[in-house]
Amino acid sequence: MRLFLLLTLLLLTPVVSLAQGGVVHYSHTFKILDGKGASNAVVEIGGQQNGEDYIQGPEHTTMSRTLVFNSTTSLMHPSDVQSFEIGARPNWEYIDTMFVDFEKGTYSQWVEFNADPYLVKDQLPRVSWRLTDENRMYLGHRVVKATATIDSSVVEAWFSPDIPVPAGPGLYNRLPGLVLLVTHAAVGEVYAAESIDLAPPPPPIAPSTGREVSADRYNQIKTSQLARSKRLYEKFMRQHGNLPDFP
Repeated sequence: MRLFLLLTLLLLTPVVSLAQGGVVHYSHTFKILDGKGASNAVVEIGGQQNGEDYIQGPEHTTMSRTLVFNSTTSLMHPSDVQSFEIGARPNWEYIDTMFVDFEKGTYSQWVEFNADPYLVKDQLPRVSWRLTDENRMYLGHRVVKATATIDSSVVEAWFSPDIPVPAGPGLYNRLPGLVLLVTHAAVGEVYAAESIDLAPPPPPIAPSTGREVSADRYNQIKTSQLARSKRLYEKFMRQHGNLPDFP
């Protein structure tokens, strides 16, 4: 049934829409995690000692992201010149650039963590997308719903077989059409395309700066530094007689 649906979608794809490249602008809504560290504790306690309230920021925020793609590669970067936080990560991790090579099945991700730049290079994660028979129109293109389970949570993506490239925002890709909408409710993340330009762009260029590490090694570095920040935070709060719960 799924194979029949896929073949039907591809056969019905209009010839005029067989774009091999373009640019998509997405709104990216994501959850902000404070991830208390030693520096956060200093700011909080300093404010309390001065009689000031420590004001928590908003739970979610929305930024703009740009995806440049062709039939074999894609590059996603902030639509403006500033970095920003990404869902399900602490607030001192910034991800500027994501390059994906679909033919090689690899990605390169420029990340700044705790003021140190890293170039994370690894294989694309294997995602078992399940196609559905749900479809609708979005930004003038027919889109079809697909779902997958990632890290034990359900992700919903809407892709357009009218634009038969495997590109999508972040690592949400390798579907039989450009991904225009993604909802990952468990981490409070939503990508929504706001405009599509199918004029062929210059070839995407992979990032090349930063300390090169694998995804596993980067996660080890991040886990170690987060644990150290937690210990410093707890020590600081004990010295001031005020230690709240820390996840």
